[in-house]
Amino acid sequence: MNTKLLAAFAALFTMTGCEALSPFVGDELKSSVCDRDRDGLARISAYCAGTDCDDSQAIVGVLTWYLDEDQDGYGTAGGIVQCEPLAGYATRAGD
Repeated sequence: MNTKLLAAFAALFTMTGCEALSPFVGDELKSSVCDRDRDGLARISAYCAGTDCDDSQAIVGVLTWYLDEDQDGYGTAGGIVQCEPLAGYATRAGD
C-alpha cells in the first residue's frame, strides 16, 4: 500500500473515529473495534465517537445523575449526563 495513502487513512481514523470510516470499513470491523460488547452502542474513546460508558457490559450507555440532597437514592428532576459517578447524586429520579 502506498505510504501516503496509509498515512492519510491513519490520520482520518485518529481525527474522526470509527463512524467516519463507514465507507471504508465494514460493519463487522467497526463493531469489533468500537462496540466490543455488541450492544449497539459504540464506546467512548479517542477513536470511537460513542455513548457507551462501559463497553464490557451490554446496554450500559451514558448515565444520568440526579441531585440527591437527602441521600435516599432518588434525585430531583433534570440530571447531569456523564459516565463518572458524582458525589451527592443518584442514578434514579423521583425524589
